[in-house]
Amino acid sequence: MRETINNHLKELTMKKSNVLFVLGCFLLMCVGCTQEEDIVSLEESSLDNVSQEIEQKEEGCKTKPVGNQLVVKYKRDWLRRKREIRAKYNVIKVKRCECADKTLELWTFADEENGVPLDIEEKKQVADGDPGLEGVDHNFVAVTTGTQSFYDGGTPFSGTFNTAIKLEDKAAVNIAVLDTGIQFDRPEFSSLVLYNSMTNGTACSNGISTEISGWDFVNNDFEANDDNGHGTIVTSIIASTLKKQKVSYSILPVKIFNKEGKGTYFDLLCGYRFAEKKPNMDIINMSFGWCGEPHSLLKEFIQKTEDKGKIMIVSSAGNENSDNDVLSHYPSSYTNTNVLSIAAMNTPFTDLASFSNYGKHSVDFAANGENIVFDFGKGAEKVSGTSFATAFATANAAWFYAKGTPMKLIETKIKGEAKPFNSTKDIKHQAYIKK
Repeated sequence: MRETINNHLKELTMKKSNVLFVLGCFLLMCVGCTQEEDIVSLEESSLDNVSQEIEQKEEGCKTKPVGNQLVVKYKRDWLRRKREIRAKYNVIKVKRCECADKTLELWTFADEENGVPLDIEEKKQVADGDPGLEGVDHNFVAVTTGTQSFYDGGTPFSGTFNTAIKLEDKAAVNIAVLDTGIQFDRPEFSSLVLYNSMTNGTACSNGISTEISGWDFVNNDFEANDDNGHGTIVTSIIASTLKKQKVSYSILPVKIFNKEGKGTYFDLLCGYRFAEKKPNMDIINMSFGWCGEPHSLLKEFIQKTEDKGKIMIVSSAGNENSDNDVLSHYPSSYTNTNVLSIAAMNTPFTDLASFSNYGKHSVDFAANGENIVFDFGKGAEKVSGTSFATAFATANAAWFYAKGTPMKLIETKIKGEAKPFNSTKDIKHQAYIKK
């Protein structure tokens, strides 16, 4: 692996002597704020021009497993023997995925067993061969915006679900947004259209409250309120773009990240299954990611979604100015035909944004992702990142869905109307999605 990476580095050096890598792999992190014409500019990732060896970057951006947890998927015909299986592995705590997939569980183990420190790798290897389990993954912390909230100084929303928001049963296109939730009381969201879970028999309940539209997997309740801001921006871009295009749509908010933009792999899996199982779901927006390991359960779920031939996954390529052909970025690097990977264009639309990841084979299109004006309630600011480019791409795909385009033809249709551009950073179609 090291030899392959070093060879690739030599090639990069010959071809692109000025390639600079962004330190770290917090994939969608907001860190730098600068003043420009009285409008604050917020970047999702650090733009420090720090040269990185690819092998160093790979080590830095790999997901780090939670040391005493495993995510497991039971075989359906073994569901009645859950307690027996848990007892065999000395599971001390279990978290279920009742609203989405009863075959999924998060197991927590004691740090020691009979005085011997826990070896989570050994535990996983044994569980991988268990006849009652269909899959086993490490749990890890995923990041969408880093550790800083887009909301400076606190939470600016009321904390109450706005029941005046319109619920739609028969929208032309239905979109799930897996993110930090939505700030429901924003003025522009008075016309927001949400997916109606109450009338199709899929409303989730935790025994205390029942879903109206969407679910908060962080706090396990029906109000997917956004205390970070990232999901609100993504949703606003999708909704406002579709409104301009006069497309009938609905949004399903799925909160899997907390106020710091952090969430667990287990909550991600539950959120994905929750969205994927909703009737007539068309698109799942996933403006986040990690590099290194693909992790088998999410890969399996996306494969099953592809097999059904209905739902398109639109995912951000990442913000490290990195070649995803060399260092894979997931979920955008899954090779499934229903996954679109989106890079970010710069403000003049002449090239990819300086922070955007790329990849001749692993990144499909680019879209507007730099200096997007957004008001968090304290004046106009500018936000940048492949997350927001992904939101524009989702709206573009939704436009084709609304016209009756089958999922398998969406990529071809987007390519047909995308605008070609010359770039030193290759992406698959060398074209960007027009606003």
